[in-house]
Amino acid sequence: MKRTKAVVFLSVCIAAGMLASQALAQGGIRGRAQRAREAAEKVTDTAESVPTSLPTGAGHSTEKKHAAWIRMDQLLTDYNHFASGYGMSEDLDEFAGRWARFTEEWAEFSPEFFSAYGTTSDLIQQTLRGIDVPEGVLRHLHTLAADAVDVDVPAKQKQIAAWAHEQGERLVTQLEQGQNNAPDRVELHLRRATRIARLYTFAEQLAPGAHTATLEQINQRIAALDAANLKTIAEVKWPGHNARYSGTDTPDALAAAALEFLKANPQWTRPEYDDEHIPHLAAVGGSGWTVYKRAPLTGVPTQYSLDMVVGFRGKKNTEVLYVYQMVFYTAEAAGVTPNLPFRYANSRQYAKHQMLLSNAPDPED
Repeated sequence: MKRTKAVVFLSVCIAAGMLASQALAQGGIRGRAQRAREAAEKVTDTAESVPTSLPTGAGHSTEKKHAAWIRMDQLLTDYNHFASGYGMSEDLDEFAGRWARFTEEWAEFSPEFFSAYGTTSDLIQQTLRGIDVPEGVLRHLHTLAADAVDVDVPAKQKQIAAWAHEQGERLVTQLEQGQNNAPDRVELHLRRATRIARLYTFAEQLAPGAHTATLEQINQRIAALDAANLKTIAEVKWPGHNARYSGTDTPDALAAAALEFLKANPQWTRPEYDDEHIPHLAAVGGSGWTVYKRAPLTGVPTQYSLDMVVGFRGKKNTEVLYVYQMVFYTAEAAGVTPNLPFRYANSRQYAKHQMLLSNAPDPED
């Protein structure tokens, strides 16, 4: 395939994949947020219709009261997951899905519970008093009653939207401060911008109209970064060996050893691209071996490391080379010397980029 065709092919594949995954991710977030918002509105409507008269559940059987206690305890435990926005930082999809499930289940169960057992902490305790605490619950009666009446889904939903907005603002600041066109940085900026868009999409669906302008700006930023990323991928060249390398063994011998090690140890680290990783090219990146570990008392080196650049071919996109900054290590032992063989290897987190395979030398040459 000629280079121009490869660039077009790569642009179509990566742009389609990036934009499709972005659309799917935002679509999933949007759907979960919509479910949560509709359920929250239902909670508001039903809460207004719950009677404040004497609870009807006083005459329920112990078995039925236990079932209600257990279910409320479970829902309150789920609600505790939204005490902070930490879960949103860890996994936005999981957080959004959990909030949607909680709001739907709360909207379905809580009106019946409050109608039967009371809408205040005192009434709930009065109605359920006299039965044993159900086995396996986390809350005794006083805590259950107090926590149940403290749940405010609409207020919590506004708070969650604010958390998403705040996290998005922090990431926007990082994006603006760290902007550069280095091959491994453009992809990081693009991922960060895509996450920002997903956060604002979530916030916008929970609080419609509050984040529309910001979301539009971020989507424009994503489009610009996507174009810059494709341009970088099409232009970047294979770096080759570090011309200043002055360590033991030749760069070619080290590169060959690195590829052999990776072929024999395919679990070197977790690949950051969703594709098979087939070792294809390697080059010495460092100017020499460095001491990685020393004996604690004597300070004598016990392990050496060497920076390398490794390119992997994939099977999903055969026109691309996945390039990683990696570190290779000797064995860890007393008296070790900075020489082959390699015993361990790992990639540096986020230190990776893509390039056209056609822009890399043939390993057979």
